[in-house]
Amino acid sequence: TGPVAINQELPRWFPVDAVSQLRDFVGAVRVHVGADGRVESAEMVRTVHPAYDGRLLRAAETWTYQPARAKGVAIPSDIVIQVVLRPR
Repeated sequence: TGPVAINQELPRWFPVDAVSQLRDFVGAVRVHVGADGRVESAEMVRTVHPAYDGRLLRAAETWTYQPARAKGVAIPSDIVIQVVLRPR
């Protein structure tokens, strides 16, 4: 089974300009979850927004999961999280 999020809080989105306030932004981040459920690394698969990506990667480092399991044993795994930013 794959990892299950315990804490996967996204940082707040504050549009930086008028154009950013009017459109959606979609991207994805890949996290490597260790057998202990902690994120060992994170990388952008598809940029969300240049002003947001760094904050997203820093937040991802604090996320926690129930680790993936194979035959009942916790194992490291990767998961890709799609992120959608929408104007208020």
